[in-house]
Formats: sequence, structure tokens, C-alpha cells
Amino acid sequence: FPSHDRHLKLSRRFAQLTQGSLVVIPKTVSRLPIYSDDGIYEIAMSQYGDRRSGRRLLCLPGILETREGFHSLIRHIQRTQTFLFDFAGRGESDHLVGAGSYRMSGCLRDACAAYNYVQGTFP
Repeated sequence: FPSHDRHLKLSRRFAQLTQGSLVVIPKTVSRLPIYSDDGIYEIAMSQYGDRRSGRRLLCLPGILETREGFHSLIRHIQRTQTFLFDFAGRGESDHLVGAGSYRMSGCLRDACAAYNYVQGTFP
């Protein structure tokens, strides 16, 4: 079960997402494991929309941003299956050991893993 603090955070997020005329309930894909030379870490990913729509959209946050920046967009594209993720060290994704672990190649690895998940080819 989620901790009390986590439950409060989720409750607040639900209240924010349900303001207005449309109700958006995310299906959160808990975590995607990423294998790197430095070890294994996990990135957080959220999935919204109708799986049967046939349309998929993967939103890539800016390097210093998180998937939360896309929540206002979700209301307008409910008929599209939309995926949001956090790069390593951002949002709810794992933080890496040492500042030297944060490289552009790591961001590309995270983005490729998210893309493969969306395409159904994630290992």
C-alpha cells in the first residue's frame, strides 16, 4: 500500500486532473527497468487514454523537466493513447549514482526504452 504522504500526493494530483469538464484517470506503468554500464535503474512512466484508439503519442520532457509538464495537454487528447515518462534523476524516476552518470547518452537510452515500450518491443 502507498505511504500516507504518497497517498496525499496522488489525491492532490487526481483533484487537479479532474478539474473542469473532463475526468482524466491515468494508468500508471509503475517503472521500466533500464540496463546501463553503471547498473540497473528504473524510469517512471504514465499512460493515459484509450488503448483501442490505434493512435499513440510519446511525450518527451525537456532534459530538466518532468512528465508533469504534459498534464494540461492530456485533457485535450483523451482519444489518443498517450505516454509520459521521467528521465533518470527527474520526477519519480530513480536517481543515478554520481554526477558523471548523467550524460546525453543516458537521456537517449531512457527515450529509446520509452519508445520501445510504446511500440510493444520493450524486453
